[in-house]
Amino acid sequence: MSTPNPNPNPYGQPAGQWQQYQQPYQPPYEQPKKNQRPLIIAIVVALIAVIAVFAGLFAFIGGGDGGKVAKPKDVDKAFSHEMLRSCDLGDDFYSAAGWKDMTLQEDEDCEAFYETEEGDIRVELQVRAADNMSHGKPAPDGIVGWRQIVNTDGYENKCSMVSETPELEVVELWAPGPCELLHSMAIQLNNLVAQYRGEESDLAYMDPAPQKLSVASEMYATVADKAEPLGKTQAFESPDVLGSELTIKDVTLTPGDGDKYEVCFEGNLNTGEMKRKYQDFRAPRISLVAPQSPALNLIDPHPSKVEEKADLPFNGCETVGIPYRDADLLIVSSSWHSGGYYLDKAWAFNMKDATD
Repeated sequence: MSTPNPNPNPYGQPAGQWQQYQQPYQPPYEQPKKNQRPLIIAIVVALIAVIAVFAGLFAFIGGGDGGKVAKPKDVDKAFSHEMLRSCDLGDDFYSAAGWKDMTLQEDEDCEAFYETEEGDIRVELQVRAADNMSHGKPAPDGIVGWRQIVNTDGYENKCSMVSETPELEVVELWAPGPCELLHSMAIQLNNLVAQYRGEESDLAYMDPAPQKLSVASEMYATVADKAEPLGKTQAFESPDVLGSELTIKDVTLTPGDGDKYEVCFEGNLNTGEMKRKYQDFRAPRISLVAPQSPALNLIDPHPSKVEEKADLPFNGCETVGIPYRDADLLIVSSSWHSGGYYLDKAWAFNMKDATD
């Protein structure tokens, strides 16, 4: 007879005890160390970028290239006896102030174009004795040493600016519009003087910051909103006739000297029916209107005898000054009312489309 096993635990341990499972020893988990070199390179690149940005900012505030706004050789040629005597300063000098396509005239004056919302308008830098330095009022803050004179000719404003800075005392800026067209160039000329004087200058560089302005007169804006394209027939309003109609078919511009253009138009006029028999027919006055200028007469007809409801050719030519090269212009008819002419109908066209 076999002896009973005193330990019924099948796992061979004392009763009531379990054998603890012993895992093999493993070292504590540690993340693998990453290569720190890419991070260091990234930080260095970022620092270099920040330094470059600040360097560019200081260069911009200082006028770039050590405060130079024109090539030194151009500056040396332009100044004589410590005064600016030539406006031949290079395209970059002018483009920074918003002046483009500068041309040097025989008398050392310069003409260029300044972009406005209505088109490129002519501006001038004249290097001659300025005789109106005591007139006008000081330019806005920041435009050091400059005075501006506004001349009103009819409905048209013209501006000239002169400087009290000794190096610029023979310089005059001119524009056929508001003085804001000239402010960026006045600042740029101050920058030029600062470059010419060098370290001894009391003029600090300023950004010319040219702005695209609107120079349209109230009259132009009002009439342009109602203008029709060329070829459109419109009713001619007059207290003397009924049913008269006018058509402006075509306009051509032929450039002359400076801002002069010969303006020719072709049209057709139907006389309509006279309200009173045996009276003379008063045809409409035809004018040209540019964005900033008053109406420029092309035809100022006299009353004449005509047949009723007759279709008559209505053409004319006149030479006028137009200080633009690509603006939308208006041909405007004016009718006679109560002893005077009043703007009536308008036709719009672009200068580039009409220029020979």
